[in-house]
Amino acid sequence: MKLRHQINALLLACTATSQLLDPLDLEYSAHLEQNIQPMNTGPRVRNSHLELEERALPIKHDDALDGNVVSIADLEIQSVSLRPGQESSIYAFDFTTETSNFITSFYLSANVGEYPIDDVKSWTAAEMKEYFGMRFYVNSTKFSYMETFKEGYTSDIAYFTNKLEALDGVLYVQPYFHANSTLFNDTDNFVLEFAISEAHIAFQWDNGTMTNLVDADDDSAVFLSSVMNTTVQPESYWLNHSSSIHVHVFDIEGYRRLQGLTRSWLAVTDSVPVVEDSSIERIFTTSKGELQEQFVISGLNASTVYYVIFTESFGSGEQGGVVYSAIEIVTQKEGSCELIFGLDFCDNVAYSVPQSYEFAKDKNRTALKLLYDNYASSVYQNFSYAMQQISCDAESDSRYSPIATCQDCHNSYKNWLCGVLIPRCATTPNGYFMARSAGEMRTEQLSSMINPPSDWYEVLPCIDMCHAIVRDCPSDFSFSCPQDSSSILQSYSYWDDDSSFDTCNNVGNGTMTATSSGRKSVKLGWGHLLLLGVCWIFVF
Repeated sequence: MKLRHQINALLLACTATSQLLDPLDLEYSAHLEQNIQPMNTGPRVRNSHLELEERALPIKHDDALDGNVVSIADLEIQSVSLRPGQESSIYAFDFTTETSNFITSFYLSANVGEYPIDDVKSWTAAEMKEYFGMRFYVNSTKFSYMETFKEGYTSDIAYFTNKLEALDGVLYVQPYFHANSTLFNDTDNFVLEFAISEAHIAFQWDNGTMTNLVDADDDSAVFLSSVMNTTVQPESYWLNHSSSIHVHVFDIEGYRRLQGLTRSWLAVTDSVPVVEDSSIERIFTTSKGELQEQFVISGLNASTVYYVIFTESFGSGEQGGVVYSAIEIVTQKEGSCELIFGLDFCDNVAYSVPQSYEFAKDKNRTALKLLYDNYASSVYQNFSYAMQQISCDAESDSRYSPIATCQDCHNSYKNWLCGVLIPRCATTPNGYFMARSAGEMRTEQLSSMINPPSDWYEVLPCIDMCHAIVRDCPSDFSFSCPQDSSSILQSYSYWDDDSSFDTCNNVGNGTMTATSSGRKSVKLGWGHLLLLGVCWIFVF
């Protein structure tokens, strides 16, 4: 007869401080580890750094648990609403370990939908733990592990070393909301959802962002996803998977209401958005053969702070999902800059450029985008003709470089050229940007085409792009870059990783990202759409 007390249960949580005691009536050993990574997390496809919470889980002796026991199935999400002092049911998850496994693991995850307090941030972790949480039991309700929430989220893993035996066991969960007459009244609610599963963690929080903020103008913003691995999954999978990605936009007031719940799937997905889905355009794009998805958010207000949270649902969303970290954006002042993207030739460009009087009412941005792109494409032809004189197909020992190729030169020159002819626009000054007056562009040719209606600031190109042309192109062209700092800063700037804002702009480089509308974005593996070169090192 299989007995539950024969199971050697290892309840592991992400903490390094608490030591678990052995219950007297169980052959029980427990260990605490830090930064546990689940081995099988189900439909996760882009979560490279899932985190389980760091917290202490002291054992609490409790002989008086006699509430109603509710049996729950694998991945069956339970919704609970408690009043102060109300005793919750005990939820029981029965299981039998697989004989094919030496170790069997189960995942508990929970998230809060509503706290009965206005300012969660003002409460200490100890205060939150005193009134709100869950008890997690293994095989017995005598000893419980206290589960507390951080930003509305908690998760744990229970490992059972069954050593290829089919053993029976049970996990118990009991939420609690302790009463305090000075803090809560009888109408207050503590709302949460939780699930237990052997397959994957139903509710997840990822400390990454999944997407990168490319740039924003006065009424819109563009985000770009990380690279989609078409080797592991075909392109058709990612195209269909797009429907599981959701965008939640909050203004300052909406984000304030979400404080204390920013990791909660239930709270984020139930929130009221300030931007409807109809104002979010999704575009699949490729850069150097890599598939990514662009999210274009429209309908924003000028000079306004927003917070954007991406979520990724499992299945229909009824099986939980992932909440990614919030991204702060600040839209630009009205009337100076306009966001363009999806260019045919300068396909690595997606940022704000100077507006022009002639296209001020062009809400779909088509005319201004075509003007910039066609101009860059026509100028590139001169360089293309010159490259035809180079023996690109010669043997390696006869080529102009044993390392660089003609394609490298083409790419570096194109990226630099697009940045030169399509200047990056900002409306907030700092010591790195070049101030431009209304009607002023970098060159006379650009000034004859584009007439900025108001003063603006140019995000100067990164000097690295000039160096890339010298490095990758034949010496026959005699390309050179300014050498001393005073000369460099007349045309370029430097990228500073330690700066809180973007100190220069770059096109087509996968190691730098820049946004002129807000703080630096998370670096993702993508040839980010940024601008370069002002020093004219090729005669057109």
